[in-house]
Amino acid sequence: MPKTLATEVSWQPLGEIACLLQLAADQLWQAADTAGIDSPLHSLGLGTFLAASHATDMLPADKEVPDHSPSQSSDPLRVLEAAEQLTLQLDPRVAGASELRITIADLVREARHSAA
Repeated sequence: MPKTLATEVSWQPLGEIACLLQLAADQLWQAADTAGIDSPLHSLGLGTFLAASHATDMLPADKEVPDHSPSQSSDPLRVLEAAEQLTLQLDPRVAGASELRITIADLVREARHSAA
């Protein structure tokens, strides 16, 4: 079988990133609902959800997003930071990897600003 990008790349980090982003989006929307209609957390939650969808779409059809474990942080900033750390493991040959790294870095920056 010839080697292709799909066989050479470890897709695990991307799947974990998608899982963490979805978890952070859920947490952000829950916090936004508590904070009220004018909360900027609604926008941050939406941006995080869109990044999760993008990461999921980058996975090959035969790969699935893993379920998150209950032991993962309940702090969306920490979850986003964990996703950002995993971006260091992304293969730069994967289409969209650089864009996803930048998007997650922007989300972390925005989450830090919201937490301040």
